[in-house]
Amino acid sequence: MPPTRNFDNRTLYHGDNLEFLRGMNSGTVNLIATDPPFNKGRDFHATPDSLASGAQFQDRWRWDEDVHDDWLIAIQRDQPEVWAVITAAKTAYGDDMAAYLCWLGVRLLEMHRVLAEDGSIYLHMDDTAGAWGKCLLDAIFGRQNFRNAIVWKRTRRGFKGSQFKARRYNSNTDTLLFYGKTDDSFFDQTRVLEPYAHDYMRAFRHEDSTGPYYLDLAYNRPSASPRPNLCYEYRGFTPPILQAGKLDRSEWWSWTMPGSWWRKTGSCGAKSAQKRGGLGIHCGTTSMRPKAMRIQATPPRNPCPSTKESFRPAATPATWF
Repeated sequence: MPPTRNFDNRTLYHGDNLEFLRGMNSGTVNLIATDPPFNKGRDFHATPDSLASGAQFQDRWRWDEDVHDDWLIAIQRDQPEVWAVITAAKTAYGDDMAAYLCWLGVRLLEMHRVLAEDGSIYLHMDDTAGAWGKCLLDAIFGRQNFRNAIVWKRTRRGFKGSQFKARRYNSNTDTLLFYGKTDDSFFDQTRVLEPYAHDYMRAFRHEDSTGPYYLDLAYNRPSASPRPNLCYEYRGFTPPILQAGKLDRSEWWSWTMPGSWWRKTGSCGAKSAQKRGGLGIHCGTTSMRPKAMRIQATPPRNPCPSTKESFRPAATPATWF
């Protein structure tokens, strides 16, 4: 028999969520999205023109002031993994971070209890304590139940010039840590999928019984390294594997076979390869300097009529342009 819900759904309750969570029956919640304080070490005030005008919040945490004895007793006795995270933070970051994690940990423990077996939780954090928040969730929900760390951009507006004086990149993102309670946690991917962009769809100009596809030159394959184990005989012909030479003064790769070359930026010498009936294979990126690069040389008697290969989208979108 499913647990009985002892609270009204679609209702806003105002107050300390810990007190309310402790009064809820276990396993009665399907989804939790929580946005706790970030431990920024600052005071926040509501704007004068808002409905919360006059309200303020102190995002500071002190071990002697904000940590209750009953929290410590319960965590040390029943949650050794959570206590290990708190003590590690206390050693590495000091009492204030440990106090914040203790405050957050007791609430996450209650959220885990009230979640149904197919329930999920999204915890909103920033880089102030986000790494420690994930450690808490790993300890409470289990690392095997981690689903995603969703990074989202907070604003599209530009930054003030003074923000570019710091010797670091600007911080304009937060993170949503997504966990399921069990392997049976409900997730409907179709609710979050979006149609393909029009520019992407235009490339798929061909279609057959299996769906749309596009043609591209096969010499620029995305493989990061040569795959001689995937070179097979076809109609009595097996293309040889040729060893690359070295980078010359003009910064071109020279090959052991005359007339073939490779630009160090990764562009293939297609024209030269085509003159000798060959096919160049991309084997690296602009930042890589492989000791040996390879190409598959295909003499004129190659039975393959085309050097093009078809590519298809990963999934069929709802609408094709």
